[in-house]
Amino acid sequence: MFGRFAWLTTVMIAALCPAISWAQPFDPQMPAPYGAPGYGAPPPGPPGYGDYTYGRTRYTEQPDDLGFLYGDEPIIAFFKETFRHAFFRLDYLNWNLTDPGNIVLGAPILNPGQNINNPIDVNQPFQDPRVPFDVFDPTLGTLLGQGVSPTLDDTKLKNTGGIRGTWGFRFEPFSVEASVFALQTSKATIFAGDLPVTPTIVNGVPTFPDNGTFVVQGVLVDGVNNLDSYLVYDQSYQADMRTQLWGADSKVVLSSIDTGGPLTIQPLFGVRFLNFNERLNQRGNYRNPLVTGTANSTITRTIDSTTRNYLVGPQIGTRFELVSPYLTLGAEPSMTFGVNSYKATLNTSNINSDTEDPVSIRETKTTFGPIANLQVYARGKMTERLSLFVSYDLMWAGMLTRPADNIIYNVTGAVVPQPGAFQQDVHFSDLLMQGISVGGEVHW
Repeated sequence: MFGRFAWLTTVMIAALCPAISWAQPFDPQMPAPYGAPGYGAPPPGPPGYGDYTYGRTRYTEQPDDLGFLYGDEPIIAFFKETFRHAFFRLDYLNWNLTDPGNIVLGAPILNPGQNINNPIDVNQPFQDPRVPFDVFDPTLGTLLGQGVSPTLDDTKLKNTGGIRGTWGFRFEPFSVEASVFALQTSKATIFAGDLPVTPTIVNGVPTFPDNGTFVVQGVLVDGVNNLDSYLVYDQSYQADMRTQLWGADSKVVLSSIDTGGPLTIQPLFGVRFLNFNERLNQRGNYRNPLVTGTANSTITRTIDSTTRNYLVGPQIGTRFELVSPYLTLGAEPSMTFGVNSYKATLNTSNINSDTEDPVSIRETKTTFGPIANLQVYARGKMTERLSLFVSYDLMWAGMLTRPADNIIYNVTGAVVPQPGAFQQDVHFSDLLMQGISVGGEVHW
């Protein structure tokens, strides 16, 4: 019995000895009985390199550090790809705008021959106020001298400088572009007559020898043309006109239609905005009463008219380009079906005396406001990332209002026009903008 127990014990101890020895923790200072796979120090080399397993630590080879925000995260990859196909262009503009026209600042003045004793000459019912004509005192009816009316004949909106910035991002099936431009404010000053005109007293009676020319503005009397109905300036007169224009547009340009040749045709659509503002301020001094008044009785008459046009709407068009490695020729017609939210104001004071209350009239409405645009351009490649851009721009805008067209020079009274009762009647006209632009274009 004992012998069998001793034999069984000996066999179990012999079987368990290897398992017990493997269960002990490994001491790197003690020599292992034999080399186990996966153990041992990694081969010599810079830390962090190689693809080796040492215990529970795994070493994976990585590329050199690329700096902050390294990686191909989707947002980083999107911006890198977007700016890789972006461009920016800066142009200098030299444009001409439609002049306000040959407008007389005043109501039509009847020809002196048009009175009850003389038949009306239907061919010349009104006199030309640009040519000096006889001026009569509105109160006494006596002849004062010669006068002329102020006009906008010499107001030209030519060679107006400006700047335009355009930027865009090209994607695979389309590109997104936006631009904004602004012209410098055009300023014009209108003078008329030869002022001041001062009377000479002869035997107590003031006379006006040929030593100056009055400035005269015709007026309606209760909406009707009357003989010798006008406003007279004998001390000073000046009109100032300011014109401002700026605009912006954004568009999506689709990929080219396959034409089988070097000509590319790209449809486009987007939004266009145009802002056109004008201001006409008239200032003049006159004595009251006109003939016997003194310097202390000088009154300042003001007639101010402003217009603001805000045109906005969707645009559609097509871009045509003839592409070559170093020169690209293109044309881009587009049409905007927009609306014009305009504001027109008229402010007057002291039309016939300094006792009149100031009058202010304002009209704010919305009407149709179309815009047609054509750009013909050439782009020359200077370097891999820089191009020279030259273009001719032609833009037409309809249903715009301008201040000189809106003033109705009207007063109340039967014989002596007084007091002032100016009115505003908004009219609409077209505006043509055209000129050249020169600039540089940078590609990323």
